[in-house]
Amino acid sequence: MKTKLSFLFLVGMLFSISIFASDPETTTYSNIQNTETGSIKEFTTFRANSTEPIQKSTYRYDLAGNIQEKVVYKWDLDLGWIGAQKLEYEYDQASPNKPVAMNFSEWDARKKDWKAKQRNEFVNRGDGSTSVNVRQ
Repeated sequence: MKTKLSFLFLVGMLFSISIFASDPETTTYSNIQNTETGSIKEFTTFRANSTEPIQKSTYRYDLAGNIQEKVVYKWDLDLGWIGAQKLEYEYDQASPNKPVAMNFSEWDARKKDWKAKQRNEFVNRGDGSTSVNVRQ
């Protein structure tokens, strides 16, 4: 069951990987910052042979190494970094390493804020399998 939950998280993270990851015309730089509450990992993709950024992804982890949030930004020449999508993870209070939900939201350019979240709950079935319930 733990493998299935890990797989679901991996699918969620891979879901938001950009096509730029395999593009030979780009370069990606990374930065890791340790904080009192965990760590923040940032990956910024630039056009090759240029200082023009394309995309930035930030990952926030707690002290136990559990991912708490992933945010993807796109670069706009006039506006700078603009939110694209955000994934927020929730864990079981009784078992802190057990994920129970992943909330997905996209950036609303008109309101300049995150749209309403889509909640994906991980439900453990009696047979040891896990299903995902999607709620708006």
